[in-house]
Amino acid sequence: MNSSEPLVSIIVPVYNTEKYLPRCIHSILEQTYKKIELLLIDDGSTDSSGEICDAFFEKDKRVITIHQKNQGVSAARICGFENSHGQYIMFVDSDDYIAPSMVGYMISEIIKYRADLVICQMNKVGDRAIVNDVIRPAPGFYDTKKIHELLATNALVDIKSGRSGFPFEIWGKIYKREIMTYALTEGIGIWYQEDMIINFSILFQIHSMIVIPEHFYYYFSRPGQATLQYRHDAGKNFLVTFDKLQKLDNLHLLKEQLPVRAMLEAVRILSLCERKGEGKNEFMHLFRYLRKSSIFFELINQPANYGNILTYFKRFLILNNLGYVYYWTSKAFHILRWRRM
Repeated sequence: MNSSEPLVSIIVPVYNTEKYLPRCIHSILEQTYKKIELLLIDDGSTDSSGEICDAFFEKDKRVITIHQKNQGVSAARICGFENSHGQYIMFVDSDDYIAPSMVGYMISEIIKYRADLVICQMNKVGDRAIVNDVIRPAPGFYDTKKIHELLATNALVDIKSGRSGFPFEIWGKIYKREIMTYALTEGIGIWYQEDMIINFSILFQIHSMIVIPEHFYYYFSRPGQATLQYRHDAGKNFLVTFDKLQKLDNLHLLKEQLPVRAMLEAVRILSLCERKGEGKNEFMHLFRYLRKSSIFFELINQPANYGNILTYFKRFLILNNLGYVYYWTSKAFHILRWRRM
């Protein structure tokens, strides 16, 4: 091992992922780049995940295991960061895994370009296949000017694809330690899209980043993940998220994208509520809650390119307080789509 190589701290928040955790840990410990420390933060798991972490701690001196009461992923990441020692910080979700050369290649790139952040691409892992995700943003070196151009065009949302032009997941990246010092706390109080808030706070402060085209990160999609669930506090989480976004955007680079992203996110949680909530009354409560919020209502009241006729129609229903029409239209749409399958 070269003593001049920087230490990379890899933080893995762990909660009830016993089925996938060994694969994740093995993929990290088997990296071709050896100067790593692995911090396994057991966030109050009730399955055997904690014992799995302890077993790896006993086998490999690079492993640090910390057990804490369940506090959520943001608290687990902060705990890992506070107990880490590396010059560079990396995060991996406990049900995902990484390619053997990921750390070594990405560290060489971040040092070569003297960048604050390096980003790789991801693979989507399903039950039957592994698929390369769309490369985003375009590979290359980004200075402050180019980062701001990305923020002002499609970082938050790309109208053509309906996705963000920047991958806001906290994983698939290696960060300089100093830029994470305050960014992690931005995710506190948010249970969905906390990664987006953390990365936006970073993008507004860094001077450079490098994007590589290699698909090194393997993201495993499974039932029970936040993107597939509906919670009763989804509306509150939505408003906190967009309030933070507007405060972070002190240069007003996101002004044209914020209304569109707000509308698309509202459609997402209203759809989840209609399909997985407790019925019409809960849907109407969420609909009215969003509509009464000045944060949301003022955003979607702005003229913008919302992408397609259906989104414009749903926006019209929200602006005109037609919640019951929205509910039954959404219900009918999902029934028709289900019958076509």
